[in-house]
Amino acid sequence: MKLLLKPLVLGLSLLIPPVSADINSDSNEVLNLAEQVYSNFFPSSQQNQTADPWIYRFYPTTKIYLGINKNEGKVYLLGGEFGDKRPTEVNTVAATLSHLKAKSSSASGAANGDFCEASALPKGFNFSQTGNDVFLSTDGCINVNSANVQNFCTIRPDRDSSGAAVETGISALISIKISSMEAGGFSLPAAIIPKTSTCLINAPKQISEITVHSDLCIIAETQTVKVVSSSTTEIIGDCFSSDAQSITNPVTKETWTKNPATNSFDKVR
Repeated sequence: MKLLLKPLVLGLSLLIPPVSADINSDSNEVLNLAEQVYSNFFPSSQQNQTADPWIYRFYPTTKIYLGINKNEGKVYLLGGEFGDKRPTEVNTVAATLSHLKAKSSSASGAANGDFCEASALPKGFNFSQTGNDVFLSTDGCINVNSANVQNFCTIRPDRDSSGAAVETGISALISIKISSMEAGGFSLPAAIIPKTSTCLINAPKQISEITVHSDLCIIAETQTVKVVSSSTTEIIGDCFSSDAQSITNPVTKETWTKNPATNSFDKVR
């Protein structure tokens, strides 16, 4: 199996299975949550079908079967990216349900907000935050609008007690360290990978403590790019005097990009 084509199996197969009390109700919950959490694999709501000992759903768009063997108490996948020769075992119903509930809770938390404004992320993106570590990943390779490729973690501004965005006066230069990059099927040597940085005006106060870890596979137009990276942050005096490629003010939503011809910043919005 190709690693990036099988994130659902890999993510679920590492779990330690707890005990399930009701196979029928748990099975139905697994099928429903799978549609919510992994909508790129299961893109539409489908009805349960049965063929003893199986409860399953078929997704015509992706040609994937998601099924549960009631006798074994295990979840299986068949078709599409998972192959159609034999069912691929995921895990027990109980372990899969536990994983899906955790993923669903994480996605809900992301939409309500932590450090990143993640509610506008394309389907198939995962966001989570543990302490000062923010994690962004994709379920396989996800089609995105090339104009929004750098906006996967839109920073939330600090807010006062009334909910209004606060101008902190903090300028923060965020440098992105790319540990691996593959474009068009070719791995790029670290020495030739361009350095990337962005600067925030009125950055949130905790910005210097945050590290963003990304493991992404994106398709912009016809180009597939796989990137693993992490960020470091430095508090500076003036974003417009920095070597950043872009500047964002999360309070006013203004954005600037560097014009290589003039080495100055042009306002985008």
